[in-house]
Amino acid sequence: MRLQQGYEALQRGESVQQAAHHCGYRHASNFSSAFKRHFGFSPHEWNRSSV
Repeated sequence: MRLQQGYEALQRGESVQQAAHHCGYRHASNFSSAFKRHFGFSPHEWNRSSV
C-alpha cells in the first residue's frame, strides 16, 4: 500500500525524494529499492519515461 502511495505521488509530479517521504520512507534509497522490487523498474526510470 505504501508503494502504491509513492507511485501515485510520482504521478502527481513529486520528486522521488518527496514521494519517499510522502509514503513514510525515511530514506529515498530504501523507497527506490522497494519500488523496484515491487514494480520491476525504479522510480527514477519511471520519472524519466513519464516526462
